[in-house]
Amino acid sequence: MICKVCHHCGLCEGDCSFVPDKNVLIEQSLSLPVAATIPEFTSTLCDSSALPSEIGIAFDIGTTTIAAAAYTLHDAKKISSCGEQNLQSMFGTDVIARISFALSDDGYNALHTTILIQLNKMMKQLLAEIEPRFLSERKGRALLKRIIIAGNTAMESFAAGVSVKGLSSFPFSEGSKFGYVVPANKLFNEKSVVPPDAEIYFAPVVSAFVGGDTVCAMTACGFGGSHRQIKLLADIGTNCEMALFNPLTEKINCTSSAAGPAFEGQTITCGMAAVEGSIAEVRIVSEGTQAGAAKKIVCNVIGGGEAKGLCGTGLLSACASLYTAGMIDENGTIVCGATAAADGTKQIVLAEHVVLTQKDIRNFQLAKAAVASGIETLLDGSSAAASVLYLAGGFGTALGEDDARVTGLIPPSFAGKIVGVGNAALAGATLMLFGSKWRKVAEEIASCSQNEDLAQDSAFQSRYITALNFPLHHE
Repeated sequence: MICKVCHHCGLCEGDCSFVPDKNVLIEQSLSLPVAATIPEFTSTLCDSSALPSEIGIAFDIGTTTIAAAAYTLHDAKKISSCGEQNLQSMFGTDVIARISFALSDDGYNALHTTILIQLNKMMKQLLAEIEPRFLSERKGRALLKRIIIAGNTAMESFAAGVSVKGLSSFPFSEGSKFGYVVPANKLFNEKSVVPPDAEIYFAPVVSAFVGGDTVCAMTACGFGGSHRQIKLLADIGTNCEMALFNPLTEKINCTSSAAGPAFEGQTITCGMAAVEGSIAEVRIVSEGTQAGAAKKIVCNVIGGGEAKGLCGTGLLSACASLYTAGMIDENGTIVCGATAAADGTKQIVLAEHVVLTQKDIRNFQLAKAAVASGIETLLDGSSAAASVLYLAGGFGTALGEDDARVTGLIPPSFAGKIVGVGNAALAGATLMLFGSKWRKVAEEIASCSQNEDLAQDSAFQSRYITALNFPLHHE
């Protein structure tokens, strides 16, 4: 409602009607790396019935971190975003530990309450950033109308108040398939920043260990629709979730493999997150032109300053470069260029305060074997070669393709076919802010997805053992 005399207070549209910019490219407004691959749905990325002040917030609840993005609903413009460490980590650093903790009523209530308090805190932060902008643009106060929650099956269950007892033991079953809307007042009380009539949509899941984050990522990567392209998606993290779309069968085969935290810089002697001071790339150069010239290790450090540690891409790059240079062999054993650690084991000095130990290399081998063998299992079951591999997540997007190929993390058949898609889970969750059509796409993707249990696959164990070694043929 506009008052009779405009005082230009910024609390309404004022005496000039707001006209959304209809020429904004979808790829720019949504920041979706592969949005253009789904042209039949791009017209749905707005809600013409929404007011300029109405917004939606999408969440990707990861085991380690939570990411959020806010958009205006009428024109699909990104207006703010934030990310935090998941505070549930105080009850267990991995999903299995949290599921075990949640088997008691007190444990479950602690996890449920913690995630809702954190989501409310993040929404409060986003609204605090958005309000001044809206007032300056004379749109009025921001009205939160829609919330999308995506995450692995356990994280969505904790947020929704769904039991996780079925996730704790074989044969592992999810308490809900999700893919439904609940009113905000079912989860948040009157002290929350969320209006009681706002709608909260939980992304559909495939199985106990292939969650809504994977379904959202598949949605963003165009697994739905009438495309005839064979696609493979791998979200590489502590738990690597993978999906293969085969247009010949119109089925999606999904699986998950426990890679462990090495790709996130954990369990590594000098490991750290991919922040300023971490080594992101390692290269070996020869000093001199004569035979037997000394090898020098050169590191690319995020921020360009002194190296403080090694992040996931740096670990991958170090292993690839050391293997190519012959400093470690195909079994991952350090064969030259090593010094002795305090405990007498071998280590290679990468920078003044950063080393790579034999144990670090072993942890990398365990992680990369979990990913590689999972991908090979999906490909073997499809009787087809994928034409594109989407790598999601921070590590998957930033890794060097040559490093991945040299170490055997990615099958050599994908050379030149890799597309980094960033946080595809959040991108897919964002799409679901803009009406039922995108939600229907996600629900159809989930319904036609089949879960493959690697533990029950007779060939997986042999693939895994083989994948522990580095490929014999490398450049």
